[in-house]
Amino acid sequence: MYAKKLLLILLFSFNILEVHSDIISGLDRMVIEQTVREINKCLIINEKYKNCEDGYISEKPNKPWMNFMLCLNGKPGFDEWADLDGSNFPEVTKKNISTEILESEGGKRIFLSAEPEIGYVFKQWTLNGEFLSSSINYEFVMPFEDVSIIGHFDKIEPPIITITTPSLNSSYLVEEKINISADVQSNKAYITKVEFFVNGNVEASLNDLPYTFIWDNPSPGEHDVFVKAYDTSGQFAISEIRTFTVIDKPNSAPKVSISSPGEGEGFTVGESVTITADASDADGEVAKVDFYRDGTLLGTDSAYPYSITWGDLPKGNHVLTAKATDDKGATAVSSAVSITVSDKENSAPKVSISSPGEGEGFTVGESVTIAADASDADGEIAKVDFYRDGTLLGTDIAYPYSITWGDLPKGSHVLTAKATDDKGATAVSSAVSITVSEK
Repeated sequence: MYAKKLLLILLFSFNILEVHSDIISGLDRMVIEQTVREINKCLIINEKYKNCEDGYISEKPNKPWMNFMLCLNGKPGFDEWADLDGSNFPEVTKKNISTEILESEGGKRIFLSAEPEIGYVFKQWTLNGEFLSSSINYEFVMPFEDVSIIGHFDKIEPPIITITTPSLNSSYLVEEKINISADVQSNKAYITKVEFFVNGNVEASLNDLPYTFIWDNPSPGEHDVFVKAYDTSGQFAISEIRTFTVIDKPNSAPKVSISSPGEGEGFTVGESVTITADASDADGEVAKVDFYRDGTLLGTDSAYPYSITWGDLPKGNHVLTAKATDDKGATAVSSAVSITVSDKENSAPKVSISSPGEGEGFTVGESVTIAADASDADGEIAKVDFYRDGTLLGTDIAYPYSITWGDLPKGSHVLTAKATDDKGATAVSSAVSITVSEK
């Protein structure tokens, strides 16, 4: 059977293409591999051409030939030729082209396979200018005539990435969840993976829409984010770097109040009082509580319950306050609590006649010693006055308190003692009755 010529034209814009025919039931096998580094060039084997689109053959050699044409971006740039026995392949071999079968008989089954290089996608096969198939792998029967098959490839632009959040120079608070998202588009390919980088580290890798993730618990400071997207053509693109800032959450001031003593409470000069405060901090801890009297620091407590003891209270009206400081240095001052410190009320002294005893008898003209017991709980005894029937007999200012009453007159008499303390308070003893009789 007469061998027909197969003009195979590969119209594309990438670097590597494979076209081969598998052996099926003893059929011929054809392998054509092409690696071309130059862009916008056209390789033509055993033909002269007008352009890459029509694969025009202007002359044919005497030997059987497998004619094909390889085009980049549809523009011819140079041509080479080779005969069947491979004796004249110097330039072609240098370009890594090998051929085993250069022509095929009509009726043979031909298998075509095209694998795009990165950045390109296979579009379609055409037979003599007519659409044949859009499948990368395609099998057809060689007709009983010369044919021209063209493989078409489209250039694919890398993915287009737009970071939608965070916005440029945006700010977030610590512990705030940050939504990081991107819009990723491709003109002809499909997006296979989208990676999110924060501060140079991959924080998320997504294969499906939506391209967004939540970044939890960011640290304070400035952060950079960028996105890297991959498509089915093997290309990838990297977005611009977007900068945002994470700031510390504003520190809340602590709260403090004096719980004891109460407003307007009274005390006595010289006493002691315990001042207690309630203090708390919503976003941290209370470091210390300072206690003040009339603006002067009395003391500090750094552990709960917060209190100090103020002793030897001075006389007067005083204002108490408490100042709380938290673990971040924020402070708060309590409302003022007013107290009054007064002199202690003077207690009256106590006094009683210890001698003579009640109803005791004496003789006219005798003498009798009158003695008294006197004391003062909150001071001292200044003096003790002794009375007979309401008339002052005498005074003693030193312990033991006593006087001598001589030349006793006849009759019944009532004895009393009056004690006076150092603050002028007085007390009178119970009366003691005695009798003075004739000898």
